[in-house]
Amino acid sequence: MKDQNGEEYTAWDTSNVTNIGAMFQCASSFNQDISKWDTSNVTNMSGMFWHNYDDLENVKEMSFDQDLTNWNVSQVTKYTKFWNNKNIKWDKQPIFTK
Repeated sequence: MKDQNGEEYTAWDTSNVTNIGAMFQCASSFNQDISKWDTSNVTNMSGMFWHNYDDLENVKEMSFDQDLTNWNVSQVTKYTKFWNNKNIKWDKQPIFTK
């Protein structure tokens, strides 16, 4: 999958990005490996994967299931509704400490 400029999402330089809130909100088909993104300067991840599932009537699992446990989220202060269903278990999300 590529962005509107034809670049792979995995190739994005995110080292200076501070806000990725709602970036993939309602993007039910997005499931790319973005685990290598540099998130060390990100402060806002609120709603990043909000409503990220295929079937709104029968929510059982998120469409996105990539491993983000190695993301540096030490600067993140806003991460409410990072993803949105308490019944879904996603054990590969970043570990927020603030």
